Amino acid sequence: MSEQKQTSGPLQACGDGKCSCKAISGEHGPIAEVISGKWGDKVPVIKVVGTPGSCTGELTLKAEMEVFAYGEIPEEVAVANTQRFVACWNACQGISTEALEDGVIQELVETLSEIIELGDSGYSNEFIGQNVYGHQLNAMGVARGKARGILAKLQIPKGLKEGESNE
Repeated sequence: MSEQKQTSGPLQACGDGKCSCKAISGEHGPIAEVISGKWGDKVPVIKVVGTPGSCTGELTLKAEMEVFAYGEIPEEVAVANTQRFVACWNACQGISTEALEDGVIQELVETLSEIIELGDSGYSNEFIGQNVYGHQLNAMGVARGKARGILAKLQIPKGLKEGESNE
C-alpha cells in the first residue's frame, strides 16, 4: 500500500459550496476551487484604451487575460459539485486511494446486495436441518437489515452496474 500524500482530515466548502469562491479547504488551507461560469483556456489579449478620434489622440494599450471559453457550468451545478466533492472526500476518510481506485465502494454495495438476496431467497433457512441455531439465523436477519439500511443510505437502486449513475 502506498504512503498517503493527499490532505488528511475532513474538508469544508466555503459557505457550504454556495460562496462565490467555491473554495474547498482542509486543515492547512485551500486545496481546490470548483469552477462555475465559463471555463476554458486563459489567453493574453491586448486592448486599446482611450477614445479613438479624440483631439489628443491619447490611446494606450492594456494587457489582460481573458478566458477562451469551451463551455459553461451553471451556478447550481457548481454548488452541487462542490458539496458532492466535500461529502465524498469526507465519507472516504480512512479508505486508501488505492482501494477506492480498485472499486471498494462498488464491491461493498455488491456484497451487501448479495447478503440481502441470500437471506431473501430463503437460503439461510436451508441450514436449519444442519444444526444451525436460531440465533445464527436471527443474526443473519439483523445483518440483512443493516445491509438494506446501508444500501438505502447510498440510494443505489437494485441492479445498478459499476460506472452507472443513480443521479
